Amino acid sequence: MSIGKNIKLFRINAGLRQKKLAEELGIKVQYLSTLENEKKEPSLSLLKKISVVLNVPVSMFFWENIENAEENTHIEKLKQLLFELTSIRPTHEKSK
Repeated sequence: MSIGKNIKLFRINAGLRQKKLAEELGIKVQYLSTLENEKKEPSLSLLKKISVVLNVPVSMFFWENIENAEENTHIEKLKQLLFELTSIRPTHEKSK
């Protein structure tokens, strides 16, 4: 599985350095590096925190072939998908 590579991809796409993301998560930069290099896998609770900070659904970290896609095309598709996901509002929400 390529969870670590996907974390790195979304971190870079968010314009964050490892140091900044590690600070936001309350972990050491070295630990984040081991995650991104797939030497260790994050706990589910840490993965949830990462998803909040990077504004990415947790499920996106489990996509198998993100790193194998053409990077520019793939990033644009992901941006569009994320935009669509974040712009969806529940229909039962009351109008103000």
